[in-house]
Formats: sequence, C-alpha cells, structure tokens
Amino acid sequence: MENVEGIRKNSKNAKKGFVLSAEEVEFLKAKQKKLKGREHRDLRGRIKGVLMVGGDEPTKHNIVASRCKVHVRTLRDWLARYRESGYEGLLNKPLTGRPSRLSDEQKAELKEIVSKSPEEAGFDTGTWTSPLVKQLISTRFGEDFSLNNIQYMLHKLNLSFKLPQKKTEEPTRQSRRSGWIADSPS
Repeated sequence: MENVEGIRKNSKNAKKGFVLSAEEVEFLKAKQKKLKGREHRDLRGRIKGVLMVGGDEPTKHNIVASRCKVHVRTLRDWLARYRESGYEGLLNKPLTGRPSRLSDEQKAELKEIVSKSPEEAGFDTGTWTSPLVKQLISTRFGEDFSLNNIQYMLHKLNLSFKLPQKKTEEPTRQSRRSGWIADSPS
C-alpha cells in the first residue's frame, strides 16, 4: 500500500478527467479514517475533495468545491498537488516565520531570571511587569521588543501573569507576589 505514491508519480492521468486507481482510493479512504481531531480537519477535506473528483463516483469540480466549502481554484490546486506528489502533496506545508531575535539560550536565561524575584536581578521592585521585562531584555540582550511581543514571548516560555491573592490571615511571600512568574509544571 505504501507504493501508492510511486503509482501516482509514474501514472499520469489522461488529459481530461482525474481518475484514481482502486488502490489509491483504498489508500486515501484508510488515511482519511485514521485522521482524527481538529488538527487534521484540513487534510481530511483535501482527501475528501480528491476522492470525490477521482474516486468511484466522479463528481464535477463545482459541486465538490461547494461540498468541501472551498473555491473551485482551491480544489484544482489540491488535484494538481495530488497529481504531482501523491498523498504527500496533500499534507500541510510547513509554516515558516521570521526567526526569533533571541536564541534558545537567551530565552532559557530570560526564563530563569524572570522565575526569580526582580530584586535578585538588580531591580528595586518586587514585581515583574512587562515593561520591566522589556527593560531587562533591552539591557541584557540588546534587543527591543513591543510589550505585546514581550507578553507573547513570556507565555511561550510557560510564564504567566499572576495578580496578588486577597489578604489572608498569614500572607506568605509567594501569595503576595504578583507579576510574571513560572507556571507550576503540570
């Protein structure tokens, strides 16, 4: 069954129509059944579209596109991707983005610093705030980030903003602490 990609690459469809072999149909249906959850919803839709167009009961592109809730051009793109690369062509393409301006080592150091109190880092306050972390990053690593990016980065480092708890009879140092602190491992 793993030879399906080889079959797809070697056998070009006739100029008119898109036809899947029985082996391809079986392979795609098996893949579609295995894929569960939200993270595979798009891939299941692409497989469904390919199966509807080239499967046992071929259906017109505009009808398939309507049922898959995509534009006809999108459906044709799926078919072209399948013709070119087989099942692999239907998989999600990796999302690339701008590389982080802080290295992994710098992020680990930042997390370690923010996990402790600001006094230990040389500040005269007892609470980590986003502007304070921004100042720390600027002086320590020479990078300037917006406050939104600071908050995003701290969340990615499993740090969360905690407000001080209401006063209790015997407040402890930890219960009075607010600001960015490390989440407890779950």
